[in-house]
Amino acid sequence: MSLASRLAKGAGITFLGMAASKALSFLYRILVGREMGPELYGLLTLGIASFMLAQNLANLSVNEAITRYVPEDYSRTSFFLFSALKISLPFSIVSSLLLFLFADQIVAILDFSGQMTTVLKIMALAVPFGVASSSLNSVFVAREKMRFVVYVNHLFQNSFKLLSGITALSLGLGLGGVTAGFALSAVLSMFLSVYYLVRNFDIGLPDSTDSRKILSYSWPLFLSGMITFVLSWTDTFMIGVLTGDATQVGVYNAAFPLAQTLTIFLSATAQIAFPIMSGLYADRKMKDLSEFYRTNTRWVMMFTLPAFLLISLFPEQVLLLTFGEQYSGAAQALRILGAGFFIATLVGPSGQLLKSADRTRFVMYNNLAGAIANVALNLFLIPVIGIAGAAYASITSNLIVNVAGAAENYWKDGIHGFHTGLLPIFASGVTALALTYTGIKYLQPVTPLSTLIPGVIAFGAIYALGLVFFGALKEEDRDIIVGAGRKIEQEEYAEKLADLVIR
Repeated sequence: MSLASRLAKGAGITFLGMAASKALSFLYRILVGREMGPELYGLLTLGIASFMLAQNLANLSVNEAITRYVPEDYSRTSFFLFSALKISLPFSIVSSLLLFLFADQIVAILDFSGQMTTVLKIMALAVPFGVASSSLNSVFVAREKMRFVVYVNHLFQNSFKLLSGITALSLGLGLGGVTAGFALSAVLSMFLSVYYLVRNFDIGLPDSTDSRKILSYSWPLFLSGMITFVLSWTDTFMIGVLTGDATQVGVYNAAFPLAQTLTIFLSATAQIAFPIMSGLYADRKMKDLSEFYRTNTRWVMMFTLPAFLLISLFPEQVLLLTFGEQYSGAAQALRILGAGFFIATLVGPSGQLLKSADRTRFVMYNNLAGAIANVALNLFLIPVIGIAGAAYASITSNLIVNVAGAAENYWKDGIHGFHTGLLPIFASGVTALALTYTGIKYLQPVTPLSTLIPGVIAFGAIYALGLVFFGALKEEDRDIIVGAGRKIEQEEYAEKLADLVIR
């Protein structure tokens, strides 16, 4: 099997799992955002961020140690699992109590609605369950049983959040009911993880534990984990703290997940690309590694460009179609965030390549620089230009991490993702955009929402034809097309299709 086929096979499976998870999570956000309005949605988002912060602090990255040590000796799975839980569970209980007991003081300092106290107290109760679930899921990863992670984290938890949100809003339970549903999803996910763990593995109470070994490995990773958290949630926290307005938090968190959809395909390919790149680097097959990296970047560009152009050109309509008119104020932030995430995808999985080359220090330094820039820019820009400032801070920190990684890869090994194969993709996107936009404006000078969906369909069709016409598909893609045809028992037609579209 060619490297391209291996990437496509693994990325396809991962992409479908991530797509299902993102779709459920996105539907949940749209539902609660539209029904509760920006202010209450902002309070819920701050509650989720607080839950994640408490969970990350209590976890101390012991789940990383489980993933590291269990593969060395599967018979000691229970030993490493309980050694990790012996550390994280006491910390999780302390974090839960602190968040619960000081919820009133936190809300008073931030000057938020009294409902925020209820949100924090409900979220606090779920922290120990979330921490335990993290360790249990690490066993699945270590034992290479990823389907259980998909079942629990991607499908069950997101489905339950969505259904509980619908139920709570239908019964008029409001913010408290939706928050309780979110917390309950974490609790039930832990019990489901226990069920899969006991049913499929030989798990029992070990005769002894060694928490010191777990802690010595996980403690250095804790800093990197917290830096990643800062990059993910700083905007939400600082908008709330600096503006004291939960409505602004809610509006911003309509734009952010929409823009973040641009990274789905990069994330999917990065997961399967990492072991492939690690093997190529270990064997010093640098030419193959460079070609593989460029192929990965080309595919990411091919699938990401259409969504980026849509978000850039019609941010108001996209927000209106998803979250509703109350969130139209996020249009500028959506356009800014979309541009930042798209530029970051152009450099490819630079962080994964650094890890493949054992340059983890570079990854940490890049993330630290991005986190510092994020905090500093948020402090400066949010008081001046509001949520647009948070968007600029977010994309700046994101670009620092990704561009620095790309520069380091080029400096050390001469590997980069930029090549002439990207030009036909750009040409296809620009042509499709120009024709579609001109056609829409000719028919409807003021673009109504009703023209967006047929416009997207027309854009997609023209874009696909453009990829063929401009020669964006390469000979190395033949294996992928034929392989897909073979899976549905249409290999002959797939061969003909490959001859037609590859120029």
